[in-house]
Amino acid sequence: MRMYFTVSELAKAQGISRQTLIYYDRIGLFHPSYTDPSNGYRYYSSDQLDELDTISMLKAAGLSLDAIRKELAAYTTSSALKMLNERISDIDRKIAGLRDIRARLVHRMDSVAQALNGRIGQVSLARSGDIYIFKQQVKPPYSYDDVSLATKLCLTRARKEKVSVHFQSGAILSKEKLLQHRFLETDHVFFPCDRAAGKNCEKIPGGLTASILHKGEYSRTGESYEKLLAYIEEHGLKLCSPAYEFALNDYLTTNDEKEYITKLTLYVEEGSSGLD
Repeated sequence: MRMYFTVSELAKAQGISRQTLIYYDRIGLFHPSYTDPSNGYRYYSSDQLDELDTISMLKAAGLSLDAIRKELAAYTTSSALKMLNERISDIDRKIAGLRDIRARLVHRMDSVAQALNGRIGQVSLARSGDIYIFKQQVKPPYSYDDVSLATKLCLTRARKEKVSVHFQSGAILSKEKLLQHRFLETDHVFFPCDRAAGKNCEKIPGGLTASILHKGEYSRTGESYEKLLAYIEEHGLKLCSPAYEFALNDYLTTNDEKEYITKLTLYVEEGSSGLD
């Protein structure tokens, strides 16, 4: 026997609001079986429940209400299977994207933890594995604005070339400028990535590194560079790379520049003294 429900009764049974059912009616998605002409009350029949369940399922699957209306206009097993396959593929892409973002956030969190637990101002030697970076050249006169613009261009290119970069910026200072103590004339900016991809993505081969954690304003990194260069000279090491700067804690995780922590890294060789 067919039963009829008011808007309130059906909304309560379905776990949705009255306004939702009224809106579905207004946009032509789900009409009541009968509307009383004397008072405008809407009534839904029991044989409409399956259709409402279908709408709820398709909405949960991510279809827009307009797409659901079009889908139900000619709903068959064949069209349903096609639609479900498309939704599964779309969901898989979103899951992959979320996993990528999660990995990038974990990397960022680890970087901040490394910064907070590190020994500020002390030089350390370590063996580094291969690192991949996606970089962008900085145009002269290498001002803060020039570096900022290059960073934005680097991110834009990474998105365009579909290169998944970490939420961590970096900079490269040439060996020549380093030895001339021109510490703020950044040549390139970069973002680390998981693997080489894109025409400007390159591998920094692993090797022995000398690093120091600089805390505070970036404009004062020269003080830390001086310590780093002095350490290399004193310990008979040979400088064999430009300087790589990794922003472990910056504007992405604090608005206080005094809390900024930058890892300054140089690749060196043992037993061959010299900074040339």
